[in-house]
Amino acid sequence: MTLRCKDGDIAIIVHDTSECSDNLGRIVEIKGPPRWGRGYELVCWRIRPISEIPLVVIDHGVIIREVVHWGSHVIHPDTWLMPIKNSGDEKNEISEITIKNPMTVTHEY
Repeated sequence: MTLRCKDGDIAIIVHDTSECSDNLGRIVEIKGPPRWGRGYELVCWRIRPISEIPLVVIDHGVIIREVVHWGSHVIHPDTWLMPIKNSGDEKNEISEITIKNPMTVTHEY
């Protein structure tokens, strides 16, 4: 499986749900491993903005603005992120992903 992002990348949010469209263009740090985001039915990464400006997130079905940090466990689909890479950097090639306890909401607990 080829993913756009890899652990440690800096990326731009290029797509989000309509409720969270304020997040478009935000720059985030990516933290692995990738996991299945069942609420999205897509492979997701944990993300954290590089600034302290709150993200719009869905927490157990409720839309909130939250200052996100690694402890927040906010995830975002790989295909909705565009990594900012050095020239010559190639896409992350992953041959197998082990997914534990798929999540049904944006936050992981």
